[in-house]
Amino acid sequence: MTIDSVNSGKSIYHSLQSRFQKRTSNGFTMVGAYTYSKVILYQMGSLVNHREYQRFVPEVDRPHILRLFATYDLPVGRGQSLGAQWPVLVDHVLGGWSVTWTSAYTS
Repeated sequence: MTIDSVNSGKSIYHSLQSRFQKRTSNGFTMVGAYTYSKVILYQMGSLVNHREYQRFVPEVDRPHILRLFATYDLPVGRGQSLGAQWPVLVDHVLGGWSVTWTSAYTS
């Protein structure tokens, strides 16, 4: 006899999340996000005569996650310090570019 889709476990997830953002007038934006979390799994024991839940923290749990993002709008194109008088076609190709940096740290 085969039984499929047996619910033999459950999980709990708790987290504290924070986020900050700083924009400057020269086109620089920095965003940081931090998450502190914990995952707890409850799984039914495998022995027939010992069917109680076992509580454990899985290996994939990452209690600390820090993400950093930064964007700098390059001062190139119409209305900027370089290329302020460019024709519209040149501005569409060379203007409006930005540089972005992302990073994530987990433990």
